[in-house]
Amino acid sequence: MILVCLFIVTTWASSQQIIRPSQKKIRLEYKAENSCWKALDYSVFHALNNPMKHSTPLVILWGVMNCRLSDLAPLMWMSGIFLIELNRRKNRLERTQLILYGLMIVYTVVLAFCISRMLFHSDWALFHFERFSPTRVPDLSEQAVRLSTHPLVFWPVKDSSRYSFPGDHSTVLLVVGGMLMFHTNPLNKILAGGGMLFFILPRLAGGAHWLSDIIVGGAPIAAMSLTLMYCTPLQSYLARKSEKLSGWILDKIPQRLLRQCPGRLG
Repeated sequence: MILVCLFIVTTWASSQQIIRPSQKKIRLEYKAENSCWKALDYSVFHALNNPMKHSTPLVILWGVMNCRLSDLAPLMWMSGIFLIELNRRKNRLERTQLILYGLMIVYTVVLAFCISRMLFHSDWALFHFERFSPTRVPDLSEQAVRLSTHPLVFWPVKDSSRYSFPGDHSTVLLVVGGMLMFHTNPLNKILAGGGMLFFILPRLAGGAHWLSDIIVGGAPIAAMSLTLMYCTPLQSYLARKSEKLSGWILDKIPQRLLRQCPGRLG
């Protein structure tokens, strides 16, 4: 896994050039010559953004999904899957264990957030650079459908970024969706995986992120977080400390949301 991540990051980095707009700022841009990463990013952006030129429903769909309030949609989707899975558990012990696993998901998201901040998103980050999203790149922005200026989209949307790398939105989705897929039944695996992929698309279609922001940035951070959580003593330590908390959470869930099972406290 580490070798794969290193290969991906190295090949992507070789396609970038360093621009210095000022003494204190560094910006990464694609080199003038073509590369597989540049071709991939450009083709994916065109494939998702160009159809909006001829489709009003797509403009509305991506406009709504790129609204900040719509960031709650993945949370509701994943929470619904978790609740369905919780109802499948036959007794209190199994439900408590599932809630404990849910807490591990939350801890892993927090860990991924901290890693992202330490590496990229703070004044003291290890790597601090700008990377313009597709709608800020001159040769793409002139042809792109800009949701933020479209007459049918009259609400605030995110369709551009000066710091598109590494894609925190996708990192969270990959962690939550991936972990849910490991601990649910086949149908819920499909729902979690499908939801994860669908909720990543709006930022790509709107032009706020490149696909490589996710592959090179979000995915490795998610993998790093899962590795630190499950390949070190951290997971067992947090699990021990959270056993009572998982039982308390189960007791606080409204009974009307759960199918009754033996061992549940009223």
